[in-house]
Amino acid sequence: DPNSLIGLPTIQLTKMLAKENVHIL
Repeated sequence: DPNSLIGLPTIQLTKMLAKENVHIL
């Protein structure tokens, strides 16, 4: 399923960005 191949990394990126934002704040 191409959607899960694209979706999973996107979710991980979002989580990573969220962590970065929390870290900066």
